[in-house]
Amino acid sequence: MADVYPPTFGSDGTALIQAGIDTGDPYVYVHAGLYLLTSSVTFSDVAFENDTPGALEAASNQTIIFLSGAHLKAAVGSFKGKYQAMIRVNEKTNSHIKLERGSQISMRKEHYRATPFDQPGSTNIHGYTQAEWRHCVRFIGCTNYSIVGENEAHLDNPGGDCLILEGVNLADGALRITNTSGHVSG
Repeated sequence: MADVYPPTFGSDGTALIQAGIDTGDPYVYVHAGLYLLTSSVTFSDVAFENDTPGALEAASNQTIIFLSGAHLKAAVGSFKGKYQAMIRVNEKTNSHIKLERGSQISMRKEHYRATPFDQPGSTNIHGYTQAEWRHCVRFIGCTNYSIVGENEAHLDNPGGDCLILEGVNLADGALRITNTSGHVSG
């Protein structure tokens, strides 16, 4: 079991979560507090288009548990790539995410969608290119995967769908999230 504790208020929590994941322990507990992310939490051995330096990677056979009061939040100015997700699970087996009551994974939709976008490909006042593909959680080609959120756990304010399933067999996974401010797609 690996325990991750929050950084100093307002500090980048990306490296702390990476260190917990890198232990290889089957359970990573993310304790209550604010964790700002400056890149994608990535369950991937492969680079994706627009991944930013420092993206986190985890192995198969791991469960990340966001304990009550844990809040994973996109840092201001992060996730500039159009296809980024805060948590990406790519071609993994036995990869699980659990959000306990009162935990939250949130992005900054108001920044991603702010106007003006004068021309296709232009950026807005926050430096983002208009796109609807920034997600809280994205599963790609996984088997035996799950994301479970207890009552009052939230996926909030993505630039696109809160949760996306791509190239997965729905029978191979378990999904139970009721509080989202966006869509579940797959």
